[in-house]
Amino acid sequence: MRASAVGFGLIVALGASACGGSAPLGRREVALREAGLGEAAMKRGHPVQAARRYDAALAEARALDDRALVARLLVDQAVALVRAGRCDLADVRAGEVMRSQDGPLRARAALVRASCARSADPAREALAVARAAAGKDGCLLATADCSEGALLAASEPGRAAERYRAAAGRACEQPDVVALCSYNEGRLAMRSAAPARAATAFARSADAAARAGDAAAVAAALHGEALARDADPAASADLARRAGHAAWSAGRYPLAAEAFALCARQFGRSGRDEEAGTCRDNGSRALDRIAPSPPADGAATAAPAAAP
Repeated sequence: MRASAVGFGLIVALGASACGGSAPLGRREVALREAGLGEAAMKRGHPVQAARRYDAALAEARALDDRALVARLLVDQAVALVRAGRCDLADVRAGEVMRSQDGPLRARAALVRASCARSADPAREALAVARAAAGKDGCLLATADCSEGALLAASEPGRAAERYRAAAGRACEQPDVVALCSYNEGRLAMRSAAPARAATAFARSADAAARAGDAAAVAAALHGEALARDADPAASADLARRAGHAAWSAGRYPLAAEAFALCARQFGRSGRDEEAGTCRDNGSRALDRIAPSPPADGAATAAPAAAP
């Protein structure tokens, strides 16, 4: 769950008005502007639009043969493609970066591959590559830890918890990484029948995702907290309603429908029938907007972006 979500800090170059007689933007400035627009599209929850912006940025960067910028843009675009459910295309971008780069960019590309792996073994292999390339980058290592923990959560919850503790020990404060790790911790706590601990983790994830500007991650975390607070119908309903609105804004209509349905049930349990009806109506509208899309509740592993 990233730049784009990766957070390369590409500067948006804003051109002066042509009417003022200023020189037109050069290729690099156009590339950076398009990359900034791609990042903004990701934060709004529009990964397909983001991927197209990165295409435009890449065309300019390739024209300059700026290999470092091309690699950065390829990773950003790969993250957008993962979010859009096009791992086939994301894998091609990640592969190009891994063949040409060492260090953090190679690590980020490997994390993309881990997020797209169809089974545990290739995911672990990609995570091993990411660790080897990350060097001393605590946030990349924390992302690898959290992703490995997610792989272990169903079969070896004890080892998964160890991975999450290792991630916490990296002292990474990058919001998208905190959001990812906290979300995974919340899911593990729910599996372990520890709803209070899960609620705390999901709340931390939602706060970090908001700081990262990732509406889809905010929605997933709020929905997780709503489920964790099932024993308090009024609090759960309010969280679910917030999750539904965030998911709608991010274009995550399946999650919005699920969140509004939960909201309706919980308001019904609280005797607040009018609000329950509004949530049902919102859920119906979300269902009307659903088109084929990636799962709404998060992936087993994630590139360094905000992915639930």
